[in-house]
Parts: sequence; structure tokens; C-alpha cells
Amino acid sequence: MKKISLIILAVLVIGAVFAFIQAPEATISGKVSSGGEPLPGVDVSVSGTNQGTVTNLEGKYSLEVGSNADTLIFSSLGYQTKKVAINGKNTINVQLSEE
Repeated sequence: MKKISLIILAVLVIGAVFAFIQAPEATISGKVSSGGEPLPGVDVSVSGTNQGTVTNLEGKYSLEVGSNADTLIFSSLGYQTKKVAINGKNTINVQLSEE
């Protein structure tokens, strides 16, 4: 019984370590628009990762990123893709231009 308890404890500790390593460091939010109008459905992703989200009907997004994140990529059909450096910012608003 003591051996099982130690195994369970070890698994929990290892899981906690991985959760800490993978934990996001910051939340970035903002609004994507074009010509002053909000753009819903824009893909917002962190360069070099599989992290991403989509803007809501008001063109707003929120995304948790790790400490190694350096660039956000904004893309939508019919608009030019835009890359924006994070540089420690918590709010990034973007204007996309039509193709």
C-alpha cells in the first residue's frame, strides 16, 4: 500500500512540474478591424506554435502565450496576413488591409 502511495505521489509531482513548464506566462488581447469596422473570424496564432484563437463578432480576441512567444500572426480570407511582434505587450490591436 505504501508503494502505491509513493507511485501516486510521484505521478502527481511529475504532472505538476509539466503543468508549470507548460503554463502560459501572459494573456494578450486586442481587436482586429479593417476600415474602422471590426473583423470577426480572423485567425490569430502564435508564430512557431499550435496556439491560436479566432476573433469574435466584435473583432476581439484573447490568447494565452508562453514566455518564448515573440510574434502573433493575423490572417483572414480576403485580407493581407499581418505579423506583429509581441515585445511584452498585453494589448495588440490590428488593422488588416484587403488584398
